[in-house]
Amino acid sequence: PNRLWFPAGLSEDALLSWPRLPDLQPVPGRAFVQGPITPGAVDGSNTVAQCYQRGWPAGPAPLPEGTPRPRRIDGLPPSVLRSHLEAGSGPGSFPVGLGGDELKTVEAQVPPGSVFVVLGPPRSGKTTLLETFAAAARLSSGQTGAAAASPKLCRIGAGNKTPDTNTGPPPPAGSLNGWLVLADDADQLPAEDHQLIIQLAARGASVVLSAVPAYNLPTRLPSAHRSRIPGNGVLLAPSQVSDSEFFGVRLEPEGRPRPGRGYLFTGGTAVEVQFAAPGGEQLPAG
Repeated sequence: PNRLWFPAGLSEDALLSWPRLPDLQPVPGRAFVQGPITPGAVDGSNTVAQCYQRGWPAGPAPLPEGTPRPRRIDGLPPSVLRSHLEAGSGPGSFPVGLGGDELKTVEAQVPPGSVFVVLGPPRSGKTTLLETFAAAARLSSGQTGAAAASPKLCRIGAGNKTPDTNTGPPPPAGSLNGWLVLADDADQLPAEDHQLIIQLAARGASVVLSAVPAYNLPTRLPSAHRSRIPGNGVLLAPSQVSDSEFFGVRLEPEGRPRPGRGYLFTGGTAVEVQFAAPGGEQLPAG
């Protein structure tokens, strides 16, 4: 996580328990930064930032010579709708929420033939996030021209009853590139449903599953174990370190878990995200 240390106005005794700081002018908002807040920085060592607050004078505070222009940092909003997001950047890219220091649209990468896993406790927003994937798929189909067909959605499992005019069984043969398969509460599906998911992914479908974190999750999600991209997925409302171990990382939760708030993992790297609800739906759900 990012940490900002503001020494202005503190005595030398108060700073004894702090990390060793570089030379800083005692300017309000001037901070020593630790964490990945600066591109290319590993631990934030010797990184200085000047933070901005509404109502401060329009002119920037003076920075040491050679210091890069400060980056803007915005807190995550309490909720996000799909309409707030930018369009997807291409096939297999699904806009799912807002994240990063400057609150930009973040995308989940679900290439054809892969399985993407969404984990979270009950009522953390898993079902709603799966519907955001479906909404993103419908929007992305129009990016290749008016003649493009609507995306095909396939829902697997007894609990996947959300109505959708594009939902239906996939064709029995041929490529399923362009299909999106959704399986809510996949950790409760029988073995035959997981075998079907494996077959659909092998034919090129993009698959998104949801489940509750558990120590035996790999055995309860055989379809994910076979076809998922290591280090990719979503963790919603984590409450303990072990919740993230399925993705090959150990993430220390900070603060009280919030529905719809969590982490997007890409290649083992985590970004905190406020995930979007489709249309007028509000989190939590699922």
